[in-house]
Amino acid sequence: MNIKLRFMRGSRVILSALSFKSALDHKLLEVLEKVQLLKRGSITDLAVILNTSISVAWKRLELLRKLKVAYTVLVNYSKIGLYQIAFFFDRHVPFKLLHIPYIRFYTLSLSPPGTFVVFSAPRHLWKYFTEMIIDRVGREPSKIWLVKRFLPYKHKIMKWVDSQNYTIFIDWNVLIKEILSRERKTVAWDLPDNLNDVKFDTIDLLIIRELQRDPFASFQEVTANATEIARKLKLGINVTYKKVLKHFRRDIIGHELIFNIVPSHVPLDYSNTVYSFISIHPKNGWSLAIYEVLSSHPFFVGCRVDCLGRVTGSLVLPQGEISNFNLFLENLRDLGVIEDWEVFVLDRVNRRAFTLPYDMYSPITGWRLPQLKSGSK
Repeated sequence: MNIKLRFMRGSRVILSALSFKSALDHKLLEVLEKVQLLKRGSITDLAVILNTSISVAWKRLELLRKLKVAYTVLVNYSKIGLYQIAFFFDRHVPFKLLHIPYIRFYTLSLSPPGTFVVFSAPRHLWKYFTEMIIDRVGREPSKIWLVKRFLPYKHKIMKWVDSQNYTIFIDWNVLIKEILSRERKTVAWDLPDNLNDVKFDTIDLLIIRELQRDPFASFQEVTANATEIARKLKLGINVTYKKVLKHFRRDIIGHELIFNIVPSHVPLDYSNTVYSFISIHPKNGWSLAIYEVLSSHPFFVGCRVDCLGRVTGSLVLPQGEISNFNLFLENLRDLGVIEDWEVFVLDRVNRRAFTLPYDMYSPITGWRLPQLKSGSK
């Protein structure tokens, strides 16, 4: 492709992003990046990949915790019988109308005006779930994104964070070159809705719940917390340390119910930034390449590919880079990589996020739909 790229100011530092400037150095950046190679927070394993002692690895991790860095595990939701559905309604929908089991995210869209909400939904019941939401709101959504296949991602922290200037930067031309350098692949994004490949049970869900809260929790802590939750929810199961260890090795790791550890919170200076949801429609074969490149940059959070091959995700971008982002997308279109895109500027201040409704799962019935009255009546 001999198409000349339009000039973009992508190499300049664009965000004074890290509020823990006095403590930041390349060793802590290395921890932030390499911890993503782990499926569970083992200090021993972390020390091995950092090529240091257990005590040093522990001290660096504790320093990051004191600096308010938090971690979670990236869950392969389709393997536990769930899809993700995002809706955009072109009007204001009150939160109380959408605050039902399976809600994961809610906020208002500032441009275009409306409401943006994300749910998890049982794989085999997602169509009924969608009808239930439409009936409750009283109108069809303007946009729907259904994610069936979930993929791992790892942020390249050391590549895009400058520990000398305490900034995150981006080079749009580098991102374009990385996308073009990757092989085009045809991927089946629209999976069958049956549960033939789903192999998990209640203990697996309790373990995932605890690892989402703290991937570095010991198995003793996981057992104690899971036992308490099972008692409160009256699940009727006996959670023991031996069972937790067995289920983690056989199911969580063996059946790939989780991908890896990822940072869930890094203290950033969000002033003069724009928080958006993006939806990019690639041409055939480019979805995976775009996903892999964008999800590796810290500005792109929670990237997904929906069942139509559209690459979606949240984007935290400095206001001065909005024009560059548009040029980036226009370049990809001119290069024949994408067809079109949509950007929804969201309300970051009043957004709400939620964990999985583990009480909606039963060992007998599996994931079940909530009993709701129509909100439009």
